[in-house]
Amino acid sequence: MQTSCASAQERFIASFAEYVYAVIDEASDRANGSIRTIKDYLRLTRLTAGPYPCFFPIEMDLDMPNEVMTHPSMEMIRSLAAESLVLANVRSQLRHSFYGDQLSD
Repeated sequence: MQTSCASAQERFIASFAEYVYAVIDEASDRANGSIRTIKDYLRLTRLTAGPYPCFFPIEMDLDMPNEVMTHPSMEMIRSLAAESLVLANVRSQLRHSFYGDQLSD
C-alpha cells in the first residue's frame, strides 16, 4: 500500500487478523451449536461486524504514531464507534424479525 504510512498498515493488518479470527470463532460456534452469553456475543460481534479494519481509510495517510492510536482515550473512541455499529445492527435485525418485509427503511 503505497499511499499509507507503515504504522497504519500495521494497525490494519492487526485489526484485519483479529476480524478473521473472530469470524472463525463465530463459524465454529454455529457449527458446534454453541450459544454465547450476551456479553461474549457482543464482544465477538464488535469484531465480526468489521468496524476496526474500516477505520483504516481514515487513518491511512495521517501517520499517527502508535502511542496516539493506542492511548486509552483513542481506544475508547474506537470501541464506542464499534459498539454503536453493533447495536444499530442488532436493532435492525430485531426490527426486521418483528416486522419482516413490511419495513420500508
